[in-house]
Order: sequence, then structure tokens, then C-alpha cells
Amino acid sequence: MRTLSHVLIFLALLAGPAMAAGAAEPAPLTLRGAVSVEGDMIRIGDIFDNAGESADKAVAYAPAPGRRAIYDVYWLARVAKAMRLNWRPQSRLDRVVVDRASQLISRRDIEQEVLAQLADYGVDGNAIIELANKQLELHLPTNVPPTFDLRNVRLNGQTGRFSAIIHAPDAETPVARMALSGRVYRTAEIPVVLRQISAGEIIQAADVTWKRVRADQVSRNTVTEIGALENKQARRPLMPERPIRTFEVRTPVIVAKGALVTIVYDSPNMVLTAQGRALQNGGPNEIISVTNTNSNKVVEVLVTGRNQVAVVPAERLALK
Repeated sequence: MRTLSHVLIFLALLAGPAMAAGAAEPAPLTLRGAVSVEGDMIRIGDIFDNAGESADKAVAYAPAPGRRAIYDVYWLARVAKAMRLNWRPQSRLDRVVVDRASQLISRRDIEQEVLAQLADYGVDGNAIIELANKQLELHLPTNVPPTFDLRNVRLNGQTGRFSAIIHAPDAETPVARMALSGRVYRTAEIPVVLRQISAGEIIQAADVTWKRVRADQVSRNTVTEIGALENKQARRPLMPERPIRTFEVRTPVIVAKGALVTIVYDSPNMVLTAQGRALQNGGPNEIISVTNTNSNKVVEVLVTGRNQVAVVPAERLALK
């Protein structure tokens, strides 16, 4: 809610800025809606075009590098009155947005330096570093080098937790100093798919690649070999670059549940065939149950081809 003083200031600006007695009215100024500054101060010339001799007058501290500040019509009114500027707001929505230019040091840059220094503790170069502050970015002023020093790196070998102090652009003349913490993880390489695979779709060799992940994300049922994915069928949708569990894929179904199949009984003395109905899906060399349509007897069979099955020898069933 705007106070009465805010309203009075705004009305005063609509009526025109105060002018010294007998002074000639300067040319109207034009408000700039958005501006980027590099220095520590915001000046009249950053806010208004055609500011003339007043352009270099400082009116506020600039936001921190990489940050922004928004100044509304009431702040602008106070500045105009204090500086005796010939400016009149067009509405109560007038404002100026000031961004402070910066040089960015990314979280990735910092993580790589942490990993390099943790080599002194025997940490593998393939380890994964995770900072506690996952949104960390370091913005430096444009008048200093975009560099940093990492000091006081410490690692707890049992928990994998580390700490450090970052100085930018260097430890001797820092303009920014920050405490860091996080954790280092051992890694493993696993096969993943490059695109979303639909349920029932066959995974092609071109769909698969290797990815390095945290070792604690690899469980006993995680697929760890490319051969366990290529030419396999997805039981459910598979997301790209995610660990895949063994029960999420299978050999392709060539005998569908409910399909009519040809049952073959092959012995040294004869070959017999019969018709059956599959009671479950089956892939190549999988053992499934089928019903003999003549006798209604359920038998265990080996999938040998599309809608082709063979009676399984008793010794193989014993190993099932």
C-alpha cells in the first residue's frame, strides 16, 4: 500500500519538478526502462537519456555483480526532486531496471577445481563432485580477471564430505570470498539409452551409450552390460540417460500370450506336432506354458521361433 507521502510525491512530479527562481527550464529527460552498469554506482546518465551535465552524478549504489535492482516511480520522483531534474513521470508504473554486468565462474568450473585438488587425497579423476549449494555461481566485477583460488581443501575419507574456501580473483586481492562444502562420489559406467524407448519397442545398438554415474546409484539389478540392452524389448517406457533395471527389459516376444502355436515333439524315432495356445509371452529360448488344444493339458515348452515351440526335455525342466 502506498503512503500519503508517496502519493504527494507522485502528484508533485506530475505537476513538474521544482525549479530555481529565474532559471531556464532544461530540456526534458527520457527515462530508460532497463540498463546495465559495470561500476559500483548508479548515475543519472544510467537512468535518463539526455542528462547533460547531470549525467555523471551518482544517485545510488549499484547491485552486486550479476544481480539486478528495480527502482519504482516513487524513488525516481525523489531523485528528480533532489537533483532538480526536468522530468515528469508518465504513470505510476514508470520504473527502471538496473542490471550489474559481471563475469561468471560457473559451478562446473568450481567442481572441476575441487576434484583436481582432491587428487592429493587419492580421489579418482572420474569421481563426481556435488556441491551442497547446487545453484552456486560466482559473479565477479568486469574489471577483474575471471579467476579464483581454492584454499583449505579438506576431505573426510569415510563420508566423502569436503570443505574449502574460494577466493576470487585470487587469494591475495580477493573481491569475493566464499566457504564451500559438498561430497565426492565414486563412479561406475553403465549403459543407458539415448532417447525415450516406448514399452514393447526393440532397443537398437544406435540407441545405447555408456554413461558414468555415481556408484551408489548402481544396484544389483541395474543393467551393467551393453549386451543386456541391445536387441532387447522394453517392458515399460525407458527414459534417456537413466539407469535401467534388469526387469525393465526382456528378450523380444515372438510368441504372444493367447496366440496359437505349433508344438513340436522331436525324439530319435519320430517327430510329432500338435496345436496349442500360449499361456504367457515368450522370447527366443524362453520356457513358457502352453495348453494343448486337443487334450487341454498344460505343458512346458521352449520357444524356438515365431509361434513355434518344442517340448522341453525333463532334464532341462529340472534346471529351470
